[in-house]
Amino acid sequence: MRGTTIRLLLALTLAPAPLACREGSEAERDMEKAKEEVREGLEEAREEIEDEKEEAKRAIQDAADEAREYFEE
Repeated sequence: MRGTTIRLLLALTLAPAPLACREGSEAERDMEKAKEEVREGLEEAREEIEDEKEEAKRAIQDAADEAREYFEE
């Protein structure tokens, strides 16, 4: 009985540790996944901003060309 009680106490004492480690590693994986998603989102946002800048530059150039043509006539 005494040996069983000691084994039971040891099992109960040690059981949460692997579970906590597992939860911790899951949390770390989730955190890394979230970081990667944020990085991807930032990269997409940068690309969109760059595209919009190029589009704005073209629009400004087109407007300048039209104004130049208008005043040359």
